[in-house]
Amino acid sequence: MASANGREMDSLAGAQGVWPDQPASLELLPPEILLPIVTNLPGLDTLWNLMRASSQVWRVFDSHALAIVEGILSGPNSILAPNIRQLVRGVILARSGALPFRNLEEYHLRFMRGQAPWTRRGQVFISLGPETLSNPNVSVTALRSTVAAAYQLSALSQACLASALARLRDPSFKPMHALDPMPLYTYEYGPDEKVKKVFVPAWDREFVGTPVKVVDAGQPSWVEEMRALRAMWFIQLAGE
Repeated sequence: MASANGREMDSLAGAQGVWPDQPASLELLPPEILLPIVTNLPGLDTLWNLMRASSQVWRVFDSHALAIVEGILSGPNSILAPNIRQLVRGVILARSGALPFRNLEEYHLRFMRGQAPWTRRGQVFISLGPETLSNPNVSVTALRSTVAAAYQLSALSQACLASALARLRDPSFKPMHALDPMPLYTYEYGPDEKVKKVFVPAWDREFVGTPVKVVDAGQPSWVEEMRALRAMWFIQLAGE
């Protein structure tokens, strides 16, 4: 009985062109199995690497581009912060000619400000949720180019963090703490109490400082990576 079952499996494998002695490869997986694998990737940069490595993944993407991209953005394995997902959708819509902003002012006041955590209560903002990509104008070309952009922006954000860490680890870097633990930035300012004080912007003020010991905290945290990546997507969307 076991021998008969073995022959049946060999016959099935031969019919599908897959044999036990062949190396495992994405090229041998049918689209029905490959699609859920690709849809559950953690990020679009990983998807782009996989598309370049596998022609089968590229073909599956061309057939299910929207489902794959949104599945990665909204899926349980996504590593992107929610506000970055909105920026990604904004780039896709911009490249599809379906941007939901009437002008730059609406984009700035009703979308970009909504991405900031210090916005005022009661303000109504535009949110780019998963449903926004259901627009019929969203094209496979726009989705594919945005996936490629995600790979590039991920590399740029990592380079930005590496550059910042290199400056922090430079022996010549001598950070200072403000001697006054509660410096005031919004009140009038003057070097002498007897001299009339004037308002000076915070970036032009000179505070007395005390040296602070630099401690290497290791590699960037997820929060730091997301902040750098969010800045890249902000720039990308503004450029679109």
